[in-house]
Amino acid sequence: MSLADLFPTLTLEKSQRRSIAIGVYSDDRITVRAPLRVSLRDIERFVIEKTPWIQKRLEHNRRHREKFPPMTCKEGDSILYLGQDYRLTLLKEKKQKVWLDQNQLCLSLKQDSAPKETVIKLLHQWFKAQATDILQDRVDLYAPLIPKPFKGIRFRRMKSRWGSCSYHGELCFNWLLIMAPIEVVDYVVIHELCHLVHHNHSQKFWNLVHTYMPDYKQHKEWLKQHGNRLMLGSGK
Repeated sequence: MSLADLFPTLTLEKSQRRSIAIGVYSDDRITVRAPLRVSLRDIERFVIEKTPWIQKRLEHNRRHREKFPPMTCKEGDSILYLGQDYRLTLLKEKKQKVWLDQNQLCLSLKQDSAPKETVIKLLHQWFKAQATDILQDRVDLYAPLIPKPFKGIRFRRMKSRWGSCSYHGELCFNWLLIMAPIEVVDYVVIHELCHLVHHNHSQKFWNLVHTYMPDYKQHKEWLKQHGNRLMLGSGK
């Protein structure tokens, strides 16, 4: 039985790492990272041994989706912003805008109702603007701690990443990250800044992350547990 037969969403990545590791993500993607020298048979044996753990994580994802169903962008939807739930409230006003009011995320429309696409577009614009300002501030806060400077920063929506760091020192952040608690935002910022020094996930890299954020593991786990809630419909 092949790895694809066991888990259709599984992908295999080989690198210079020293051991095999498995990641199960909120969208049910499964990634197996293995050293170049390890044979496919040994990798398959490792995955089979870890099958109960993988199935447990997938079951957790299923229960989480039942508890937090996909957003419909309708009145009363619960939407995360900086880790707090806000109730989506649609109002009729002359000017279209989005703002926070206590525990509500208010969105004004020029008509009593609007297509879902219009609501999603307005939410995207607001969240992306907030993310650009806040993430830039967090990068400016932590970048001076890192001995190697970054060369640029971009913000865009990514399907499977919260952030990235190119070999040329360019940072990119998923603006949906602004839905997570600020401590989780900081973890991703520090994570990517540390890639300026170690462009891998070696022990030296994680030691550096730990230097700047000793409790990074709990924020990393938060993303695994709640990442599938950081969604705002389709779009870029």
